[in-house]
Amino acid sequence: MNFITRQIFKSINVFKSVFSLDTNTQKWNLLKDKYKGKRVFLIGNGPSLNETPLYLLENEYTLCFNRFHLLYERLNWKPYFYMCIDPEVLPDIADEINANLNNYHYAFFHALHSSKIEDRENVLKMHHVIQVPYFSKRLPLFGSGGTVAYAGLQMLFYMGFSEVILAGVDQNYVIHQTAKKTSGIRIESQQDDDPNHFDPRYFGKGRRYHQPVPATQVRMIRAFTKAKQVAGYLGIKVKNAGIGGKLEVFERVNFNALFHYTTEQVYKLYAKSISIECSWQKVKLLLENTPKATMVSEDISCDYFVTDKAIGLGTIQKLILVYIPYGPIDEKYLFIKRSAKRKVIDNLLT
Repeated sequence: MNFITRQIFKSINVFKSVFSLDTNTQKWNLLKDKYKGKRVFLIGNGPSLNETPLYLLENEYTLCFNRFHLLYERLNWKPYFYMCIDPEVLPDIADEINANLNNYHYAFFHALHSSKIEDRENVLKMHHVIQVPYFSKRLPLFGSGGTVAYAGLQMLFYMGFSEVILAGVDQNYVIHQTAKKTSGIRIESQQDDDPNHFDPRYFGKGRRYHQPVPATQVRMIRAFTKAKQVAGYLGIKVKNAGIGGKLEVFERVNFNALFHYTTEQVYKLYAKSISIECSWQKVKLLLENTPKATMVSEDISCDYFVTDKAIGLGTIQKLILVYIPYGPIDEKYLFIKRSAKRKVIDNLLT
């Protein structure tokens, strides 16, 4: 049997298994157009998330991916949807995924490695179709475009969302120079120095993933272009609210302009990202009355400090293991020492 024949039989078997009336298919059938007319935020994991006031998303539908859970310590919400389909990444972080499954209404995984994921009512399997670029309208089949966000768009369209807002889908990848090549474009990180995501630990020491080579980036843009075409055909609005980045396929919109909160409401959401115990008035006073640090060294030892946006972004990369960053808000970040968070909340913020 030659390669082409084997692929044909493989596709037929996948089709039969996908569309048989098993539990997974029944779950997918229930999701068809379930969220018709709603808007949803598709959150990538690019560095621009550190510039994005994600605390504003507390009352929104959200789809997040892979190791987004590293951000939970900075947030007042958990994703409504979660997805991980990368055959290199999923097995590597399966334990982390299983520990977080209770946080999601629905979680989606590549069927190839789904045995590593606990079988829960909110867990659904997806089946990859080897055809590029393929945009599936019949989930759980999905087409791959070099990025999990492409599969995410297929899922959200299937569910009936009428507006999809992207954030953190930066597309400004650089080569991870210190990573060790394992085979092909597969690499293993040697240090906590991931340059392509919101946290240097994201694909940090010991993590396995794919080097974002130029050919892969071209494939991603090609996939997003296909998604835009399908969205136009279906009457779905897809907009990019990311800060900076190189993704210009979709219409750009200002992230903050998507919300209509008062100053008090914004500070209440921000305060909750620190702790539900915090008084928003005390958080606001602390930010207003604390002089902004003009330079932050790696041997800083205070319990908390405040920076402007520019200094804060660089500080996150240097001190994320010691300090939790909160923000931005009013062009500022509040950094609280991990070991002193309880003390800061009790003495200053409640």
